[in-house]
Amino acid sequence: MEQLGESPDEIYINGWLNVYNHQQGQSAHYHNSHDSSYLSGIVVLTENDSATDFLSPAIPKIEFDFDNLFSYEVNEIKNHKGQLIFFPQWTYHGVRKLKENTKRITVGFDIFTKKGMESIERDFDKNHMNRQAIKLS
Repeated sequence: MEQLGESPDEIYINGWLNVYNHQQGQSAHYHNSHDSSYLSGIVVLTENDSATDFLSPAIPKIEFDFDNLFSYEVNEIKNHKGQLIFFPQWTYHGVRKLKENTKRITVGFDIFTKKGMESIERDFDKNHMNRQAIKLS
């Protein structure tokens, strides 16, 4: 945290619940890319045959894909109940459609420095959205 120029006692967390039903998923996305972004994470609450896909920003696919000019190597992490996954907020990630007739439930969260949280709050205010964060320490 000191490398970010901020004190470790200025750390915030923001979380949300994700519920995916049969044939639902989430396209690849990232959470933040500003210099005060820190970590994102997932806590898996249900056991099923699902995975989280992480796109490697450094390893483009060797074969050229005309349908997806920005294709990257995908690193799949199988999800298991109780699992905790951390990753940088700028990492593209997504969830494939759930094949089973069950639910995939996770808690997602972002960890920010104070400067990062202030930036996020300004952006959300512009979009008329409400987002609450908890100061960790």
